[in-house]
This record gives sequence, structure tokens and C-alpha cells, in this order.
Amino acid sequence: MNAPECGAPVLGHRTTKSRDRCPVHGAVRGAAVTAARPALPAGTVSLGASAPVQQRAANDPATDPETLALLAQSGHLSVRSGVASNHSTPAVILAALASDEDVDVRVRVAEMRNTPGEALLALATDPRSEVHWRVSKNRSSPADALVILSRGADHAGRWHAAGNPGLPLEALAEMMHDQDRGMRERATAVATARLCEKFGVDESNATAIEALREQAWWDMTPDDPTVLVALALSPNA
Repeated sequence: MNAPECGAPVLGHRTTKSRDRCPVHGAVRGAAVTAARPALPAGTVSLGASAPVQQRAANDPATDPETLALLAQSGHLSVRSGVASNHSTPAVILAALASDEDVDVRVRVAEMRNTPGEALLALATDPRSEVHWRVSKNRSSPADALVILSRGADHAGRWHAAGNPGLPLEALAEMMHDQDRGMRERATAVATARLCEKFGVDESNATAIEALREQAWWDMTPDDPTVLVALALSPNA
């Protein structure tokens, strides 16, 4: 994501002459004491406004949905990215931005918890890997998206999918046989934790854990005979 250059005014603020540091890079600059402005009234921003004015509104959580919908169509990348990362942006606008031509916008949409599942599913097959792993890390991503990423070629996408609680247990068990050793170890550790939580098995009860992992444990319930037998033969300490 593009960081503002040192010396650029902080959007949404006015500057007076003083010494301060760039909020991104930490470099000293000559004009940077900021004073907050009040939120812009609804309907006062148009696509004909300057980029700084548009970006200020795009980043402001108090901006009304109608203005955010308008700014989502801005020709300025920084403005569309601001809308995509604004927690007040409605889901329907995020869904539209999921197909934005710029990867920075799609990355931000992939990170948002209120992005619709259908949009996250589409982003799971985005051509850019930096979008993939954001989807796989998003706790709102639907199971179908996580399964796709758990089987994909992108290492980061598989890694984060393995740790996402939304990944179906069967897909997680499948990842325990991943070709990558580190991925197998991660999937096995996560699967073991989820198995123990599901059946009330103590994490130190290696015998019961191993016995259950050899079965289709993802389809079982705590009162399944296989689970009861495993715990009867190797009870928790």
C-alpha cells in the first residue's frame, strides 16, 4: 500500500508552521502541527473535488453511505483505497470494490470483516497472492473460500487458512498431508488443538489423540463410540 511522502499534509487536518515528524516515516519536516477539522456535511463532496478533499471523506468513519458510494467510483486510487478500508463502508460497496482494477483496493477489501462472503469467495481466486493470504486470514471468510486457499499453490494462503477457525475440519485434516513439511506440522498442531477442544481430550493424552486422528474425527461427535472407546482405553490424566 502506498504511504504518503514525507512533507505531505495529513489529510483531514490543517497545518501551521512548526516542526514535527512525518506520521509514516518519522522524518522531521517543517510544517506539521495538526488540528482536527469537523466532519464534512453529507453531500458536500463530489468527484470533482480535489483528491485531498475526497480522501479525507473516504477515510472518515462519519462519512455517510451515499458519499462513500460516490467516492468508491473516484479516479484516485488513494480515495478508493480509503473507502475500502473505512469501517463505515456498507457491505454492498465493499462487494463492488472487490473487483477494482487496482490490487491495493482489493487487498483492503479482503481484510475487512464486513466484506460479503460472496466477494471474499471471488477474491480467493484473485490472481495476486497478496490478496489470497488476506482472505485466508479473514475470520469472516466463508468455508468454501478457505478450502480453496488451503489447497492452493500460494504458501501464505495455505498457512493462514490452516490457522483460520472457519476452515472445515476435513480440509484441515487433509492439510496434514501437505507436501511442505512446515505446512504439515502447522496443520497437525492446529488439528490437534481443535480435536482436543471438540472431544474434551487433554493435549497431553497422545495415545487418544493419535487413535482419533487415524479416524474420520471431523465427522464425529463427543458421544461417538469411537471417541468413547479411545478415551476409555486412554483416559485423560
